[in-house]
Amino acid sequence: MYTSEESKAWSSWSSKELNELVKSFKQNIVAELDEPLVTKDSREKLHDTTASTAQSIKHAECLKKTREYFADTICEAMDELTGKEVYQAFYKACKALRDTTKREYDNANGLFECLDSEPDVTVF
Repeated sequence: MYTSEESKAWSSWSSKELNELVKSFKQNIVAELDEPLVTKDSREKLHDTTASTAQSIKHAECLKKTREYFADTICEAMDELTGKEVYQAFYKACKALRDTTKREYDNANGLFECLDSEPDVTVF
């Protein structure tokens, strides 16, 4: 799909873009001191949106990568497959992922139930 040089170039480009976006949000916030009975510290915390903006940037980057990956996959598939075949492949992949996840959950749940109940000494 991609050579290692292309992957490295994309990775460095995307991290550079993300760093530029984060820098634009890291501006000093000046708290207003006019409001009585409110400490400066609480006003600063009220205006500090660093955590929420960083999370939304990370989410936006994840969405962007996902769209690009889907577009690349679809473009590669459309050379050899019809639109219906691409849809069917996507559906089957989602179903297989769901089935695998359900099987893993069921196995983990079974283990948890064994651990949560009285140990069966006949097994040992």
